Amino acid sequence: MFIDARQIDSKTGLMADLCIIGAGAAGITLASELNQAGFSTILLEAGGTEYDDETQAVYEGVTSSNVLPSNYLSASRLRFFGGTTNHWGGHSVVMNSNIFRARPGVPGLEWPIKAEDLRPYYKRAAELLGMRKPVSDRWEPETQSGLLPIERYPAGEEEMRLGPFFFDQIKRSDVRVLLNASVTAINPNPNGKRIDGVRVQTLAGNSFSVRARSFVLAAGAIENARLLLLPTHINKAGIGNDHDLVGRNFSDHLYGQGRLLETRPPWRSKGEAFYTLTPELQDKYAIPELGILRLDENAKTKPGDAIMSAIATLADGGHEPHMANLIFYVETMGAPENRVSLSPKRDPFGNPRSELRFNFTSEMRETYTASTELFARISGQHGIGRVQLSEEPLGGANHHMNTTRMSDDPTRGVVDSNGRVHGVSNLFAAGSSVFPSNGCGNPTFPLIALTARLADHLSAAFRHGDFDG
Repeated sequence: MFIDARQIDSKTGLMADLCIIGAGAAGITLASELNQAGFSTILLEAGGTEYDDETQAVYEGVTSSNVLPSNYLSASRLRFFGGTTNHWGGHSVVMNSNIFRARPGVPGLEWPIKAEDLRPYYKRAAELLGMRKPVSDRWEPETQSGLLPIERYPAGEEEMRLGPFFFDQIKRSDVRVLLNASVTAINPNPNGKRIDGVRVQTLAGNSFSVRARSFVLAAGAIENARLLLLPTHINKAGIGNDHDLVGRNFSDHLYGQGRLLETRPPWRSKGEAFYTLTPELQDKYAIPELGILRLDENAKTKPGDAIMSAIATLADGGHEPHMANLIFYVETMGAPENRVSLSPKRDPFGNPRSELRFNFTSEMRETYTASTELFARISGQHGIGRVQLSEEPLGGANHHMNTTRMSDDPTRGVVDSNGRVHGVSNLFAAGSSVFPSNGCGNPTFPLIALTARLADHLSAAFRHGDFDG
């Protein structure tokens, strides 16, 4: 059921087994799963069911970056039911098992879980989203050397907007979705080891409290960090921030562009293919994962294309070439100085706005160049085609990650392998903020799978009484 929080009396105190902050991909998934398991759930959404300028403006902040635009904080995420999935194109890819381990030359954390631990939940995520069976790109044996297809699930819709997709299901359920409900404080108990409740305010001016047995932050990597960083009566550094890790290592996939003059393409003539360099090559050259998305769209012709095509035809035994577009998705490496922090500027509720620092370092640029050049060599050597890199600058993909990274060592991560904030018994974080590393694929589908895993953990914990007392 949907409730407008602006109509709730300020003296009200609400109760539930679980309180979820944020109705994006992670929040909606978790609410749906826990409701089916029979636990009372309150889902707090800061916006309504449609985009609203006044609500969206709460996301404004300060961005310092050599690659992201100045309005990144307000333009790259959405503050209404469905969250930033209202930007999502439905690309559903599985994280390669390579990403879960420590890798040469790639700063970051090894995942405290294995790829095999997440695989059963991809099937569950696909079922939640109404997807068919998983598919993988087909390759001819002679073109496989050095390249690895990325496993993908076909979206049920061309574009997946989780707000509209889940609206009727949530409306009919027992989940209480409080719209226009902004969490402005997380209140720990006197010893700071447990969360007693959260304070909720609306732009209409009323405020109230929500108490629960357990709480989950599912507001995105930027907002999860900001909420944890807000000072409390216990600690001015915020919650879960004893080791100054909250907000650090913020990351976004960056993308570059290019074209592929195909001579003997291994793909079907229409459609797209998504692939990366093999783990062996990544290790050999100490480079992060580079995603190569081949799109069978008509690439714009440029001066000299006819000459290039003629040369390619002669060089490759008379095979007539075909032009395809390329998009390169770059796995950016963890950098503690790239971070979310609190700005001196205030939002309408009197809290500090977010301040984001994210710079693409010279080392990251060097690895991007090395990776794309390596792919170009492979394409030529194995008869795939000739790669032409664009001179357009790299851009952000609006994939916010890593600000509350997962590690069972509290000196290295903000949450443990189940997403629980270190040092707090009943507070969890969900979504791509907990990723220790990124890979090159869109994070939405993996974070939904990871959230389904969290749902199983919370259900078992509720049944065992872990959050009582």
